[in-house]
Amino acid sequence: MKIVRFIVDDDAKIAWHDDDFKEFFGEISEKAKFCYQMIHKTNSPPKNCPVFGNVDFEITFESKKNQYLAMEITDFKLGDKRYYLHEAYELDSYWHKLIEKFFGEKIKHEIIGGYLIVKDGKIIAYNGNLNLIFDELKKLSEEKIIEIEYGKTLKLEINGRYLNLIAFPTVFGDLSIIFVYDEGGTKFFEERIKEIENYLDVVRNSEAIGVIVYQNDKIVYANRGAEKLTGYTREDLASKPYWEFAHESIRDVVKERGKRRQRGEKVEPYLYEIPFYTKSGEIRWGKFWFNSIIYKGKPAGIAIFFDITKEKRFEMELKEREKLFRKIFDSSPIGQYIVQDGKLVLVNKVFCKITGYDEKDLIGKRALDLVHPEDREKVRENAISMLKGERTEPYEYRAITKDGKVKWILETVVPIDFDGKKATLGNFMDITERKLAEESLRKLNDLIMFLNRILRHDLTNIFSAISVSTSEYRDSGEERYLDLIDKATTRGLDIINSIRSVERSIGEGRLKSVKLRDVLQKLKESYEEINISFEGDIDIAVYADDAIDSIFHNLVSNSIKHGNAKNVIIKVQKLNDECLISVSDDGIGIRDEIKCRIFDEGFSFGSSAGSGFGLYIVRKTVERYGGKIEVEDNKPRGVTFKIYLKVAKNG
Repeated sequence: MKIVRFIVDDDAKIAWHDDDFKEFFGEISEKAKFCYQMIHKTNSPPKNCPVFGNVDFEITFESKKNQYLAMEITDFKLGDKRYYLHEAYELDSYWHKLIEKFFGEKIKHEIIGGYLIVKDGKIIAYNGNLNLIFDELKKLSEEKIIEIEYGKTLKLEINGRYLNLIAFPTVFGDLSIIFVYDEGGTKFFEERIKEIENYLDVVRNSEAIGVIVYQNDKIVYANRGAEKLTGYTREDLASKPYWEFAHESIRDVVKERGKRRQRGEKVEPYLYEIPFYTKSGEIRWGKFWFNSIIYKGKPAGIAIFFDITKEKRFEMELKEREKLFRKIFDSSPIGQYIVQDGKLVLVNKVFCKITGYDEKDLIGKRALDLVHPEDREKVRENAISMLKGERTEPYEYRAITKDGKVKWILETVVPIDFDGKKATLGNFMDITERKLAEESLRKLNDLIMFLNRILRHDLTNIFSAISVSTSEYRDSGEERYLDLIDKATTRGLDIINSIRSVERSIGEGRLKSVKLRDVLQKLKESYEEINISFEGDIDIAVYADDAIDSIFHNLVSNSIKHGNAKNVIIKVQKLNDECLISVSDDGIGIRDEIKCRIFDEGFSFGSSAGSGFGLYIVRKTVERYGGKIEVEDNKPRGVTFKIYLKVAKNG
């Protein structure tokens, strides 16, 4: 079997060839270095070239030796470039190879006949089994007796042998293959032909699979399945152009590609899912396989199809449901996400907003990486419990945003299927404000309980002291008991004033935007006995409520009463989303050993000690605002209170 091999690059240049190339095609030169110049003797790739000519079948052509060759082509890639290995077979060897493949070793070793390859009624190749009668066959060929109808059997007597000839078309269109066998091989060939006919009967009579063959514009063959699936009879189909029953959205494509297939052009893809009309006007969906064939010796197109309407409608309904799900998912007022194998595969806009990440940053990220490290194990346990149906109540945890902030999340999860795999759909709600409100309410409750203790304990003691001192004064008349009554009364008034401040701090319990300028200006007008000045941006607004007044009143009052201060400087600085308010006086200051205790409940110190609740109330109020308060020495004398509050959005 003679084989010539050569490689063509994707620029159509011959990149390599074997030693037999020159014998068949000649020398490669600068004037003839492209494959179409060497092989086809043309100035550009011919239409029947499977690499550059857009056809999908093996080709034949005449070589320099005037031999017909068959070509097999395999493409491969090296680096960024694609190459095409061509293997050219002498046609008789090539067909012998194919026949052996389909008819086995019998055709080669048993004396039952052979085969001829015929072009335009003339023999161009044959196998060795026919040597003994080839001269007679050649004579018949010259007389064009060998031109027989495809699929029909011709009986001949040659040299006393009775031979049967049966012709089949090849993929080349102008070539045919004729099997020649004597009576001894009849059974073998008849069995093979019977197998083919049985297969064709199944196709012809199938109602599940439609087969249509068309030539030029008309349908020339339709099986029972085509009738069943379209509702047309074969006569109906034969009277119509092959593209007519295709849906108008695809009709022009079917028409144009069908014509190209009949011209032998390569048309891809071969497989389509397209809508078509039945005779009643119903739109159905079919999966169609289109290709080119030779039908009764002439080029034709073939369409094999089956009905996929149910599957297609289900697919379309599924897509609509997915579209609706995505619309709900994207427009949801809460964060939603889908996790597969522990990683985020889909997130909505609210989820991105809560976490601070862009969608592209979240996809592929481990979901647990967004959870506060201290809460991860608990979240994992709660999620598993909910997915198993053991838990129904939402669970809370802390999440870490892209900029490192901590947010409180309320979450539920449910198991779903997504893209054909098990997944988890999570509902992700930011409850940070609610948690802050709950914490604020808890602090308010603590404060109310604290006030209750004051009323029950401290005022009871004060009134008891007043009662005892009054009784003693009546008995003895000593003035010192009046002093005791006066001090107890003063202490009671201090407690009542403190409670009044607390009442104001309870207020609405909801924080709002408060401008510091308004608070500080009112403070300055309330204390004429001390010089109060401001520095920095006092126009900043902070999150607070009406109780903010009591913070500064307590601090200034302490500066006057306990520190003997003459001047107070209030400085305001903006630190990103926080505001630092420094309240400094020039009084006697606070001793180091008691600095850590001055904000404790009921702590008081010195001869001018009050109820011990003023600075405690200040701390509680600042904490309720989500801030903090610190104390340090003021240089060269006095004390500085540093208050950190959150800047309001409009601040």
